[in-house]
Order: sequence, then C-alpha cells, then structure tokens
Amino acid sequence: MSIKSNQQGFTLIELVVVIVVLGILAATAIPRFANVSDDARTAVAQGVVGSIMSSAALQFAQYKKAVSFTSIINSTDLSSSDDIFINDGTSTEQIFDGAAGTQSTATTVACGTSGSTSFTVYVCSAGTAQATCTGSTTKANGTLQSSLCQN
Repeated sequence: MSIKSNQQGFTLIELVVVIVVLGILAATAIPRFANVSDDARTAVAQGVVGSIMSSAALQFAQYKKAVSFTSIINSTDLSSSDDIFINDGTSTEQIFDGAAGTQSTATTVACGTSGSTSFTVYVCSAGTAQATCTGSTTKANGTLQSSLCQN
C-alpha cells in the first residue's frame, strides 16, 4: 500500500526568508522616497525663484521702470500643493497657501534700499508652521538687480 503525500504550500523557513528580504528592501527604499520629496520641493523653490525673476524682468520691459516686490509677487503665477514662503533678510511671508490653493495678494517683503535685493524662497508641505518651514533645507535663493525692484 502506498501513501501519496500531496503537500502544498511553503515551509516556515521559506516564509521567514521572504519576510526578511522584504524587510531589507523596505528599509533601503523608504529613505530614498523621503529624499525624493525634499528634492521635489527644492525644485519647486528654484522654479518659484525663476518665475519671480522673470516676472520682474517682464514688468520692467512693460513699464520701463522698476516695480515693487508686491507687484512682482502678484504678477507671478504660483501653483503648488505645498506652502511657499519668501524671505528678504528682514521679514518672511507666506505667498502661497497649498492647502487652500490661494496666492497672497500683498507682501511685506520689500526691495532692498540700495543695490540688489536678495531673497530666499522656502517650500514646505501644506500646513507647516512658518518657523519650521524657514528652517528647512527645501529652499532656493534669488537676487533682483536694483533696476528691476524698487519700493
């Protein structure tokens, strides 16, 4: 009499090996995805800096004179799912609310009184406090020449 053994499935050792391999893959992949988010926000900040500088140049070409920083920001079309802050070295203001999808229409950020105006754009996930966001590394710097920006 022969007994046929119809075993189906995996052994406990095979299952443990698969779980360990998946754990190792997850431990190496998660930090890479977190870094991609920071890189994307830095790219958004660089894009905003470029948009602000282009807007200043276009307004100068149109009006044949330097315009205020508020005018430059208001004519820059911002769109993001993140919050965007701008700092001129003196004050910081949120210029785009990612949660509401709205852009600020006025700004306390001003052009420098002499020479060029340096500014920093910070991009953080929606709802991030200003102090936390401006301490982050997801930022980009820009400079407007005095011929483009004037209070």
